[in-house]
Amino acid sequence: MAWMTILGLDWKGGRFAHPLDIVDVPHKPGVFKLHARRGSGEWEVFYVGQAQNLYSILLAYLGTIVEGDPQAAGINACAKARVEADEVAYSYAVVEDETERQGCLRSLYECFRPVCNSPEQIPAVDNVACNPY
Repeated sequence: MAWMTILGLDWKGGRFAHPLDIVDVPHKPGVFKLHARRGSGEWEVFYVGQAQNLYSILLAYLGTIVEGDPQAAGINACAKARVEADEVAYSYAVVEDETERQGCLRSLYECFRPVCNSPEQIPAVDNVACNPY
């Protein structure tokens, strides 16, 4: 049996209505989730990602101003469209180590199966996981 490291992340975030809502997001590496409110009132995770700079990536997804071509900057078109169309929220956790971020991204994908993530883009790291909430 192989060992697995399970990280207990400190998730933060909230509802997004204006770019100032993310002013407290750190300029640090980590993982994030984007949520949309369903008609039933429940929240659905529609995209999970990782970043070297959580503030910059969340501003790119949630803000109205994106410099240059979003796809060329690595912004998922499906996720950006959902942000523009739905009531959204975000969650993030600081994860400094790149392998740990990749493992967390994989475990978040496996937990939520977000509609805007492509399975072939999920890292193959399978010895690290994290709490999804």
